[in-house]
Amino acid sequence: VTGVGNLVPYLGTVVGVALAAALALSFGDSWMLGKVALIYATVVTVDSVFLTPRLLGTRVGLSPVAVILAVLSFGQLFGFAGVLVAVPATAVLKVVANVLLDRYRESRVYLP
Repeated sequence: VTGVGNLVPYLGTVVGVALAAALALSFGDSWMLGKVALIYATVVTVDSVFLTPRLLGTRVGLSPVAVILAVLSFGQLFGFAGVLVAVPATAVLKVVANVLLDRYRESRVYLP
């Protein structure tokens, strides 16, 4: 359920934590709830800080820092929709910038 929910950012984590917490509480042990919280915090941190930026960044040709900055900035500017389109939009902007830079370097303005 968490994996399918991850198609929408944050939804999978929220649903997964809620289901795991409900299951832990059904055993009636507060230590189990603490273990669940610790495991989810660790997994989400490793996924969002290390794995996703590196794996996703190599697919679209962006560095991990660029992926993180893109998601943060697009999320701040455009909200939830910005988070969804951050990486593809940044990849498109990178391609456009490279094409424009190549054309500039081939122009009479750049060449002597």
